[in-house]
Amino acid sequence: MDGAKHYLEEDRRQPVEAYATNEMREKFIARMKRDSFEGPQQWYRAMMNGEQDIADKSIPKENAVVRVPTLFFGGARDMAARPENLGPSQKAGLLPHLKIVTVDAGHWALLAKPTEFGEALTGWLKENF
Repeated sequence: MDGAKHYLEEDRRQPVEAYATNEMREKFIARMKRDSFEGPQQWYRAMMNGEQDIADKSIPKENAVVRVPTLFFGGARDMAARPENLGPSQKAGLLPHLKIVTVDAGHWALLAKPTEFGEALTGWLKENF
């Protein structure tokens, strides 16, 4: 617990990915100044306050299964959205049509590996539609 807090207090840094250009950074800052960070934070607040758990319990069991083809494209170095976190949902039969594509990238895998993402997506679309 408090890992992010300690990380920031220790002024630790990660290498900047090639896709994270100054132009991208400036656009992000401008968008957050314009629109605020309030909206993007709501999912995290709902998770931390237990609201998401309450909402999840209201879903009828017959609606919990994702019955459409689903693609997960993720990074093996993503510390937040780990590909293996899908395992329990798969074992429970909730994701019967899931295809997982994992690449050597972090959290923003589709930005870090756009060619691989495009190939995975078009291949998945051809397989399913």
